[in-house]
Amino acid sequence: MTSFCKDIYKLVGSSSFLAWKRRIDIVLEANEVIDHVNGKVSKPFEGQALSEYIEKDLRAQEILLESVKDPLILYLVELQTSKEIYDKLVELFFESAIRKVISLRLDLYKLKVSKVEGISSCLSKASQIRTHLQDLGEMISDKEMVSTVLNTLTNEQGNLVPNAHKERKAIPFNNLWFLCKIEEDRLKEKSDEGSSERAHNGSHY
Repeated sequence: MTSFCKDIYKLVGSSSFLAWKRRIDIVLEANEVIDHVNGKVSKPFEGQALSEYIEKDLRAQEILLESVKDPLILYLVELQTSKEIYDKLVELFFESAIRKVISLRLDLYKLKVSKVEGISSCLSKASQIRTHLQDLGEMISDKEMVSTVLNTLTNEQGNLVPNAHKERKAIPFNNLWFLCKIEEDRLKEKSDEGSSERAHNGSHY
């Protein structure tokens, strides 16, 4: 069988498990062996049916073993079926991967715009969290990202998007960077003008 798993896509641990699982499920389905992995096919007792079952299960095992990095093979060497191999990998990495996704999503939802760092810094952090989630196989739409970031803004900063409820559905996340930069510059200019005016008025006393 020709190797179908590029080295970059191989399972290395919980950090890549969810993305790996999505890909490997598709590969198993395409090779018509997914039912062996999930236990939907019972092992026949004898005859041609048994031979075909063994052949397909070996194919599934080969696919799974090719899709993981060499250090993980140590956990799988004594397992006899494709289902046992698949279940072992789920046991090793699924819960940890889910915990990482939940933790990153909480970090995203808890983001707040700092008076010191500003809107651009908040957007940068949001983008980094999104990238980490995508690396784990967790996709976040532009709509969700835009809505989440807008919720971090103060009432004054929120003026960067008029009719916010409707506009949130339409703004691509990349465009939000541009809009926020304009708004941040506007607020800074407004603050600088206020400071200059107070200094000017104070000079008359």
